Amino acid sequence: MFMKEMYDEKKETEVKNQIKKLRQIALAIFIVPMVIFLVVFVFVIKSKAMTYDYDERYGVFIGIGRKDIKKLKDYQTVIIDAEHFTKADITKLKKAGKTVYTYLSIGSLEDYRSYYKAYKHLAISKYDGWEGEEWVDVSAKSWQKLMLKRAKEFKKKGVDGFFLDNTDVYYEYKEPRIYKGLVKILTDIRKLNTKVIINGGDVFVSKYLKENKDLKKIADGVNQEGVFTTPVEDKKKGEEITKYYLTYLKKLSKKGIHIYLTEYIVEDNKDDGLEDKIADYCEKRGWDYYISDDLELD
Repeated sequence: MFMKEMYDEKKETEVKNQIKKLRQIALAIFIVPMVIFLVVFVFVIKSKAMTYDYDERYGVFIGIGRKDIKKLKDYQTVIIDAEHFTKADITKLKKAGKTVYTYLSIGSLEDYRSYYKAYKHLAISKYDGWEGEEWVDVSAKSWQKLMLKRAKEFKKKGVDGFFLDNTDVYYEYKEPRIYKGLVKILTDIRKLNTKVIINGGDVFVSKYLKENKDLKKIADGVNQEGVFTTPVEDKKKGEEITKYYLTYLKKLSKKGIHIYLTEYIVEDNKDDGLEDKIADYCEKRGWDYYISDDLELD
């Protein structure tokens, strides 16, 4: 009787062990394909995220509206004017893997903006070359508050960052109050824990960099227009401008500031090798660039 019980217990233990092994095998049969699937899935997602050609990493489209949203399809980082897009539009762009910056002019007043009449009294002078636009007194507290309010509104729409234009107001009016006003606006927007690209503003940026170790409190990137394509009749003058900008931008790059170029190749300055020259120069340095055939960027 005792031997029979021992035999039964041994048999039961063997059965349990077999069941345990079968469960382990079944689990392995289920898990291994799942792991393989996940690895392949992650690889595919990463591959898709990296399929942009270098010249499609960055695109500036501040002149378009939501009806032209398809124009952004091939670009990874896009600059738009979020005033002309809905929150749903921006969500759609981000779901497609894009980084979305919105344009905001902090140094000028544009007559087509809804707030133009309310702030017209802050205009300093006309903005040569741009009809319907005026330089604005950035030292005014009301303007500083408006810019922060606008930034918060765009952030609620879901933008990843800001493309802040017309800090060149300091080039036009080299006054301490103008400089301090720009610093205030940029610092306040940066405190929203957001990315900031300063467009142009080399005189302002150079002064700020001289007084501070870096740009971290106001920006993490700088976009410069017309480094290779500033429209000038004198070729030598054009070369001097290019040399000046490249020296300036390389200095910023060494400080850890990401560099973006926006170049305009139109009928007046078409050069068979210019696009390749811009591309080669930027790609060697890890800079992003966008080449447009339209000054309106649409």
